Parts: sequence; C-alpha cells; structure tokens
Amino acid sequence: MTSFMTDDQRHEMWKLNEAAKDEQVRAAEIASLTYDPVGAAFIPVVTDSDEQIIKALPTFTQTTLAAHFKSIFDKEIMKLRDAGQKEYAHDSSSPFANFRRAADDVGIDAKKVLWIFAMKHKDGIASYLKGHTSQREDVRGRINDLIVYMFLLRGMIDEEEGTMPEAPGLGELA
Repeated sequence: MTSFMTDDQRHEMWKLNEAAKDEQVRAAEIASLTYDPVGAAFIPVVTDSDEQIIKALPTFTQTTLAAHFKSIFDKEIMKLRDAGQKEYAHDSSSPFANFRRAADDVGIDAKKVLWIFAMKHKDGIASYLKGHTSQREDVRGRINDLIVYMFLLRGMIDEEEGTMPEAPGLGELA
C-alpha cells in the first residue's frame, strides 16, 4: 500500500523546512556568515571594518619578500643546519653521516632515508594547512626543517653525480 501526502501535509513539511533554513541563516549571521542561495552555501560577511583591517595588514613586494627569504636563510636555515650537523652527523667530514648510518642499518639508499625523515615535516605542514594549528612544533620550524632536508638532498645528489659547485669563500677546503 502506497501512502501519499496530502496538500496540507506537504505545505506543513515545506514550512518546517523553511523554518529550519531560517534558523541556519540566523545562526550563520551571528557567526558573520550570509547565505548565498545561488551557491547554496554560507559565505563570510566582509564589513567595512574587516576591509580596513585587511588593508592594514602588511603585504610583501618582490623586493621585501626576497629580503625576507635571505633573512630566514641566514638567521634560521643555516643555524638549523649547523645545529643538525652537530647533533646528528657526528662525523664532521660528512654532512650525510646520519643518513648513511641509517641506510646501512636497513639496507636502503641514504637519499631514501632522508626522504622518509623529511616527510614527517611535510605531514606536519599538511596537517597545519588542514586546520590542525596546535602542534608540538610551530609550522615555521617544520618548514625550515623541510628546507634543510631539501638542501641536504640536493647536496647528496650533487655529490653522487659529481656536480658539486665550487663553494665560494672556502678556497682549498672546497
């Protein structure tokens, strides 16, 4: 037996749906969102004060971003690399000693060991991008670690292929 709704029942159902939608719209407005009926989604409301705040935030130019990169590299990346060499490499004659030790332990290439270590930081960055912002380590630290790992990987590849450039300022040590 098939049951059909009467016109009155359909009208009551429509009113309930509209009331529910109105409640969602009211809740969204409280949270500074507005309902976009075309996109059937809630979108942020940008007020004049929000626009003033956005305009007041500092923005990078090509020149200031280049200077920022250099500052990060000089003050953070190189410091992190030097600390890592002391802590992990143990053998000052090889910047890749810890990767080679681990590679020998498990019978894989040192570059693969490096990649596995680097992916831990990539995963932390991906979690941050997905909204998990309260992590044990600040995302900037994870980014810096990943940068160091990528430079180390580049060094391993250059060494392996014999394409190591002459290092300026090292003279006979290069």
